[in-house]
Formats: sequence, structure tokens, C-alpha cells
Amino acid sequence: MAPSEASSEVGLRPCRTSSVRRTESRTVVWLSGEHDLSTVDAFSQTLARVFALDDGDVVLDLSGVQFMGAATIDVIVRAKDALDLRSRVLTLRSPSVSAQRLVDLCGLADLVEASSTDAQPLAGTNLER
Repeated sequence: MAPSEASSEVGLRPCRTSSVRRTESRTVVWLSGEHDLSTVDAFSQTLARVFALDDGDVVLDLSGVQFMGAATIDVIVRAKDALDLRSRVLTLRSPSVSAQRLVDLCGLADLVEASSTDAQPLAGTNLER
């Protein structure tokens, strides 16, 4: 599906480095920049709102991540576990080289999506604090 097809912006207050877009069957959260202990609370709040507003699967697009720390991986693992309990799926998409390295080291490579369909955030969906 092209980014403009069947999508809508989700009005959330996420972490300062992400944008969120809801499609027909899932919500995509784009992360960019550096994600470490200082962004964990905002990232967690973003995911909590996504989980509450939608009952579909969740995709975390990591293509714009320049750095990702272990605290961010912890949030991702907790999010996956929470979605598993609700029979929903968390997928990681297009991890940057640095994100892929950490994903592999933490044994999460099986969460990485094989291909992507809505690979770019819509203009104007940057949801900064």
C-alpha cells in the first residue's frame, strides 16, 4: 500500500523523535535520531497510546535511528510481550545499521519484517512534544 492510501494521522503526544500513522490493519511508528534512556519515557507513552487507540498490529520503523540503547530495546521487548497477550504482533521494519546490530545482539532479529509496504511517514506527521 502506498503511504497515501487508506491512512490517517493519529493524534498522539509521542516522543520527540517519532511520527505515527495508522493504516487499515496496523499502526506504524517511525523512530529517528537517538533513542536512549532519555527518550524511554516518551517512547513508552507513545506506544501505550498507540495500544489504547487501536487494536491492530504495530510496526516500529527503525530506518531513521542513528543510535539505540539497551533501554529502548527493553521498551520494545515489553511492547512485544504486551501485544502478544492481546494476540497482536509487533514488527520491526528497516532497521538502520546501528539499530540492526543491537537487534541482532539482543536476539530480536525474528521481529524484523522481510519487506515494507508503507515505508515513508506522511508529511506533517512528526509528532514532537
